[in-house]
Amino acid sequence: MGDRPGPVVVVGGGIAGLTAALELAENGRPVTVVEADGRFGGKIATSRVDGLVVEAGADSFLAGKPAGLALCGRLGIADRLVNSQPDDRRTFVWSRGRLRELPEGLILGSPARAWSLLRSGLLSPVGAARLVADVAVPRRKPAAGDGPDRAGTAEETVAGFFTRRLGPEAYTRVVEPLLAGIHAGDAARLSLPATFPRFVEMEDRHGGLVRAALAGRIRNPLRRNGNRNSGSSVGAVPEGRTPFVSFPTGMSELVEALVSRLLVLGVELRTGQAVAGIRAVEGGYEVVLDGGGALPAAAVVLAPPAPVAAGLVRNLCPAAAAGLEEIEHASTATVSLAYRADGIGTAPAGYGFVVPRAEGRHLLAGTWGSNKWPGRAPAGLVVLRGYVGGVGREAVLEADDDGLVHLVRAELGALAGIRGTPVHSEVHRYPAGMPQYTVGHAGRVGRIREALAGCPGLAVTGAAYGGVGIPDCIADALATARQVLLLNRR
Repeated sequence: MGDRPGPVVVVGGGIAGLTAALELAENGRPVTVVEADGRFGGKIATSRVDGLVVEAGADSFLAGKPAGLALCGRLGIADRLVNSQPDDRRTFVWSRGRLRELPEGLILGSPARAWSLLRSGLLSPVGAARLVADVAVPRRKPAAGDGPDRAGTAEETVAGFFTRRLGPEAYTRVVEPLLAGIHAGDAARLSLPATFPRFVEMEDRHGGLVRAALAGRIRNPLRRNGNRNSGSSVGAVPEGRTPFVSFPTGMSELVEALVSRLLVLGVELRTGQAVAGIRAVEGGYEVVLDGGGALPAAAVVLAPPAPVAAGLVRNLCPAAAAGLEEIEHASTATVSLAYRADGIGTAPAGYGFVVPRAEGRHLLAGTWGSNKWPGRAPAGLVVLRGYVGGVGREAVLEADDDGLVHLVRAELGALAGIRGTPVHSEVHRYPAGMPQYTVGHAGRVGRIREALAGCPGLAVTGAAYGGVGIPDCIADALATARQVLLLNRR
């Protein structure tokens, strides 16, 4: 490819693809973004109808992960960010026939909160005592045959770690719905170091979770307030911000700002254009478009889901394609409903609730958008959302949209007392849209990127690699784009 910067094609126009394009374009590279869908944003999509603000995917992002806030500052929209509403920030867990409040300030079973936990009814006295007994549980020693996740320690699943440290009841009733639900996955298969490395660090540094809490080093790592885009290591929340932040008219403001900046930078943006393949040519690659035509590229950044990326690189890099195909994905859907506030029966409290897998319900979680964020619904209306699908629960997605609306209405009625007929409903489906960070994930991603190093200028980015949250995808996209930029500086 020589020393002359050449054009870069970014395949996929979600948050990762758009962020990579921004970094490349601001560093002088000609960029084309090709998106198969008719719009940009991927899972970030906001519907604005008659004063309602309805999110199809994430309704916010973590302020404690700096990449999200930094991008907003870079785009000049940091002043548009809004905090979650302070009036009632409670989160509930459906347990043993009713919603039970997750005690405010719960820090992984700190003895100071044991009484609140008992009063909530989430755990039996025996279960609460076992949770607090984490203080006496020794660090885990490597087991023969386990794959390493860090020097000297064997990789462990989310289920294995929390059952070992806090006991089976605390894991089943509290931890599983809060943590495994973020990935819509099976915690018995999810890798702890790949999904929640902070807990690994807590055990390493303090010898246990309660000890870490008593050392005052953590702040509520289990409380995610119904948000779906938590994940890996989280830092301090900047002063004046709540743990999660959003925009007045929805998360699509971030996508709209990115697209506007890219247009100013001269980036060519193509929607409704699928990519059929990539072929190596002298000086780089050609991105072959579905229906004919090809785009020349000195480098290609692949930001679609891993299975799609696998198909595009199979002929160029079979080893990378094999690794990409090993990244499993779960299918999910969100069902958003708007009701008249005076016709729903029980008014929704707090930000929402989660449902343990052990309860055998269809819902993974429910959130009350109009309680959580300002301006989500006009006066007299409330906006609610239910999450369905995920590993082991995907059969429910065989229903059509009307069937899913009926199911979520029934579940919200049974679990939260929500009655009446919605005045507006939306169903958003994500077939094979949630990557699963199963045991061995970090090594798998390392092998994929090592294999792609044999095809200079070919790179992957997105939620399938270094974190499913919006800040995670932004950070990964920036790192990927910078690697591409380095190719022409050597």
